[in-house]
Amino acid sequence: MFNVMVTANDNAWEEGAYIWDRSRVLEHTAEDIRAPLLALTPAVLEELAKLPTLFMYEQSADGVPRIGHIRRIQQRGSDIRVIFEFDNSIPPLTDEAIQEVRWDLQLTDFEFSRTHWAVKDGDLFVILREHGLIGAVAPEAPEVEPEPVAPAVEVRPAKVSLVHGRDEAAKHAVARFLERRVAVDVIILSERPNRGRSILTKFREEADGAAFAVVLLTGDDLGHLRPELVPAGEAAPVAVRRPRQNVLFEMGFFIGQLGVERVCALVSPGVECPSDYDGVVYVPLDNQDGWQRRLVTELHAADVPVSATWWQA
Repeated sequence: MFNVMVTANDNAWEEGAYIWDRSRVLEHTAEDIRAPLLALTPAVLEELAKLPTLFMYEQSADGVPRIGHIRRIQQRGSDIRVIFEFDNSIPPLTDEAIQEVRWDLQLTDFEFSRTHWAVKDGDLFVILREHGLIGAVAPEAPEVEPEPVAPAVEVRPAKVSLVHGRDEAAKHAVARFLERRVAVDVIILSERPNRGRSILTKFREEADGAAFAVVLLTGDDLGHLRPELVPAGEAAPVAVRRPRQNVLFEMGFFIGQLGVERVCALVSPGVECPSDYDGVVYVPLDNQDGWQRRLVTELHAADVPVSATWWQA
């Protein structure tokens, strides 16, 4: 097998490193190859790093196709950074040469107009040699240093911000679940050092880089409409349990920063939910731990890497 990497950025492969969004990896890959690789676990990424790679450009981009090898893969949340080098024993290819062997390389028309990372079946060097694009002896992958300065695959857990009120039990239960079983890096503002920062500055800096936000809507406050504002004929207002104002502010911040698809609110029983946040997923924070599965479902939908054994208590 071999990798095919296509980019729309002019001369991007000359930089020696490239950042992929997880959603573009394994596009245009045959299903029998794609299925066992889809989880993109460290073990999968390590296997992909061993494959020779054809670096190409979209039709509208400037650049020369090259053959090379992946030296290291770093994963942080949904971003996958590939560090690579060209095989200098193989001369640069041409777009015309790629077009001539596209059938054997299993390249479809749309792949020349789509930034993606595909994995193809077959021996890349045999294909190129049969078409006279490389010499008779296939180049070998470079040997791995006996003491590498960094692992071939380096996975950094995704950052997930946890917004909470005064319910310490709920905060600790959700935080420990995310850290120990889901295996993400949980950011809790109150547990971060101040370093002389204002609350707003601290919040913005600590929230930077978060891939997802979990908001705990717990009934820390009581509130109701002022009696003089109640329309005539309606019953007197009754105090209801509400989240604290700072929790709602921070939830709004993350909706604007990340989008509603990357914000999940866990709601304690009997708590009034704000009506202005259409699209936000509200998950009941029950005592039967049903919220755990639903939260993991939302993390999966947002392409946040989740431990494969999260369900094991």
